Amino acid sequence: MPLPPLYSQTLRGLARQTKEDDRLSGIQYIVEDIYYAIIELAKSSCKTSYELPLFEEAAERFGRRITPKPHHTLTPVISDQTKCEFMLENIVAIIAGIQKVFPDSTVKQKILSRGESGTFYDMTNITERMRPYFRERGKPYIVVDW
Repeated sequence: MPLPPLYSQTLRGLARQTKEDDRLSGIQYIVEDIYYAIIELAKSSCKTSYELPLFEEAAERFGRRITPKPHHTLTPVISDQTKCEFMLENIVAIIAGIQKVFPDSTVKQKILSRGESGTFYDMTNITERMRPYFRERGKPYIVVDW
């Protein structure tokens, strides 16, 4: 089989295209992982909401749950950054991917904090006057409600 010709313009864009392909593969991998995690949660509990933490303290737990399969290129994508940083940089695409596989669910990035009762609250709409009633500052999550 003859080799296809590669023009200089194609060669100049090859590194950029490879990097973009890796980024899209990483996003797809994360969306698939969230998809299967939601299915497992729906099978095993009565919960109607899934919260995925997007902060450093959760990176280790998240890393144990997401182990790249041989056909995925997520590892090279995040070699210089954590999974949480990768997810935050690509949050719009990840949310769009989740929304595509769960079309009638609500998918949002929220800032959640635990209240005195231990219940999660969305800090997006909390006034400064209410903040003393929460144990911690809010942290970013992807939240899927069905």
